[in-house]
Amino acid sequence: MQRGKIVLTPQGCGLTARSSSTATMNTLHLSVRTIDAQLAESLEDVKRGRLSPAFETIADFAASLKLKADAKKLKAKTKRSARRENPSHRNCRQGI
Repeated sequence: MQRGKIVLTPQGCGLTARSSSTATMNTLHLSVRTIDAQLAESLEDVKRGRLSPAFETIADFAASLKLKADAKKLKAKTKRSARRENPSHRNCRQGI
């Protein structure tokens, strides 16, 4: 880090004072912009709390995945139940 910023230095990109053609420099600038955009997106995820917790074991990780999958199934099942109970949906299916 330099002055509060993450600094990434490309290794072996072949840039020297003599070989820095415009195309090579444009490619390097494009790479830097891409990395900056990805870092900004990651920081936004952190700010919004979209993170995965650290897991001690693979079993903990698998249990977390199972909980999320079960919650997703329950949510989908609840939506289907709500649609069945809505009278306007029944009329549509009966052709009324």
